Amino acid sequence: MRHGRSHVILPPAMNPIALFLGLVFLAGVAPSTAQPPAPKPGQPRLTVDIRSNGVQFYIGNEDNFDWTDCVVKINYRGSGSGYELKIREIAAGTARTVAANEFANSDGERFDPITHKAQTVVLVCKTPAGSRAAGVDTD
Repeated sequence: MRHGRSHVILPPAMNPIALFLGLVFLAGVAPSTAQPPAPKPGQPRLTVDIRSNGVQFYIGNEDNFDWTDCVVKINYRGSGSGYELKIREIAAGTARTVAANEFANSDGERFDPITHKAQTVVLVCKTPAGSRAAGVDTD
């Protein structure tokens, strides 16, 4: 499998320094309203089995309660980054297998496992005890 990097091509008239500074500013102050609230420090994490074969992701709920309103993110590095997929529910003791190209970034671009490598997977779901999260490095 070939691992490539994503490249952004800027119009010639755009100042790359101003663009970079603007993105840094937005990443630091822009609120993320599409995500479930992050779990509080010390709050229990989801008990999850996350695996990938490069083109599919297996997400197993190993807790004894259902997860709802889940957001799964690939290569998440802050507000607006990465590729995400929303899953309505993953019942206790069950798993979901999803194709890598079901994930999309904020521009609607689909994750392409041929040109991109999943480096991290983050999962945030609502539970009977509130919002919980889990994450894995796939490297």
